[in-house]
Amino acid sequence: MALPVRKGYKGAPAQAVLTNSPTSGDTTFVVDTITGWATTFPFYCVVEPGTSKEEKVKVTAISTLTLTVVRAQDDTTASGHNAGAAIYPVFTADEADEANEIASVMTTKGDLIATNGSSINRLGVGTNTHVLQADSTATNGFKWGQIVEAGIADSAVTSAKIAVGTIVNDDINALAAIAHSKLANATAGQVLLGTTTTGVVTATALSGDVTVTGAGVTAIGAGVIVAADIADGAVDKAKIGSGPRGVVAYAKSTTTSGTIDTTSAIQLTSTSFTAVSGRYYKITYHEPQVGLTASVASCSILSQIKLSGGALTQYQQSISQAETTSNNFTITTSVYLSNLSGSMAVTGNLQALTLGGGTPTCIASRGTDYPAYLLVEDMGTV
Repeated sequence: MALPVRKGYKGAPAQAVLTNSPTSGDTTFVVDTITGWATTFPFYCVVEPGTSKEEKVKVTAISTLTLTVVRAQDDTTASGHNAGAAIYPVFTADEADEANEIASVMTTKGDLIATNGSSINRLGVGTNTHVLQADSTATNGFKWGQIVEAGIADSAVTSAKIAVGTIVNDDINALAAIAHSKLANATAGQVLLGTTTTGVVTATALSGDVTVTGAGVTAIGAGVIVAADIADGAVDKAKIGSGPRGVVAYAKSTTTSGTIDTTSAIQLTSTSFTAVSGRYYKITYHEPQVGLTASVASCSILSQIKLSGGALTQYQQSISQAETTSNNFTITTSVYLSNLSGSMAVTGNLQALTLGGGTPTCIASRGTDYPAYLLVEDMGTV
């Protein structure tokens, strides 16, 4: 059935008569009165009721007393009518059928009457908790459905509309970046800790050897650090005060080095350290046993300590020995230095020197129980 069109109605319309004689094909009727007739269109009229020529027409417009009509309505037949024939507005079976059509589409509890723009349709009741929503893609322009995010106006949901205790961890985005100001205030210096029994995070004041202020400054209590609290090798010598800091570098050799001659000083042992400006350093080079391997009239062994770090600095010590290969002797050279700074390389060197002719050579003998060594000690501030 086509979509109904609202009709014009008015109570107690006057009966009129035709003043023209329309044929069965004419679409204009002229009447003598329209008193009490409807002024909205369309509406229906009957002509010559109760006769063999009874006809119902649909009036679509009136100009003064001239009616524009659609003929043969409500299962009647168009006929010619003579002037003087009776005519007046009536309610038709077509109108009753339209009303019945609207009533008949509703068959179930919760049904709604809908239209697609051209016909009357039924929209059945939706699922519990679903709401009626406008949807231009639906047959009737609306549908039942759950509310989605886009269907809620910005700022429409307030905290009063959220049930207490229903928000859980999964409801909060991992990237929410909730400001610290949203947390309840704690006493200055407290930290958040999980309790021992339940794990519930609680603001707790630190106790024991360490304290913390509200500004985040921590402090270790006086007299609480003992030797067992410090790992071996954990404290750098630079962290110790102005007194001696002990050994800062050490290297040893247990390998015998031979063929030490007069050509040049031969590097035998080396190490390195980082010097701190304003401190004294003692450097010791020790050879446990040096012996001549060629007899000469007179010979000396030159023992050297060399530092390189910036400009080269050399320190040396000479020891004279008799001309015999069986003479073995110990050489120890020490120097005290200041005004050093930065990375320093240290070497121990030996060279044979002739005093009375000949070409002496010697050998530096070492072993596990008598190694050669270089020792660097920090002796304190200048």
